[in-house]
Amino acid sequence: MYYVTQVKFTDQIDTNKGVKEKVFKHDYLVEAVSVTDAEKSVHKVLEDSAIDFEVISVKSSKIIEVIDTNG
Repeated sequence: MYYVTQVKFTDQIDTNKGVKEKVFKHDYLVEAVSVTDAEKSVHKVLEDSAIDFEVISVKSSKIIEVIDTNG
């Protein structure tokens, strides 16, 4: 089963007026057996990231299969 996880990133950006906090969100498609497993997978992939992050939502996807055209 596939899950869409939304991750919020918080980064410090240097500007002319000093350091500013920038927040942005990305969606990740994860193949997992449960919501908990999907969240753990995202944490495992992003744990070495230099940017702070938080998984803010995980929901099942309507995608039933990913077709690999490279193989």
